[in-house]
Amino acid sequence: MIVTAIDGDVGSDAQIEYELLTDTDTFWIVPQSGVVRVIKPLEFDVDQGNYQIRIRAQETGTRHQYYAETTVEVEVMDVPEK
Repeated sequence: MIVTAIDGDVGSDAQIEYELLTDTDTFWIVPQSGVVRVIKPLEFDVDQGNYQIRIRAQETGTRHQYYAETTVEVEVMDVPEK
């Protein structure tokens, strides 16, 4: 999954970094791209339900460091084993 933020600035002031605000040992975010990765395999029998992950996107420029936050919901679904 990828989260995306858009900054109207140009040059180095248009750079954005992403951060997980939720304390989790299950997910990780790539700060430069917003790609959310699963750190460990999810098992439906163990991890039933949904994860709510709070994410911040923040400017890294020198003029301002505005930010926005959102919540992403990840649903663990049962997939039949072969």
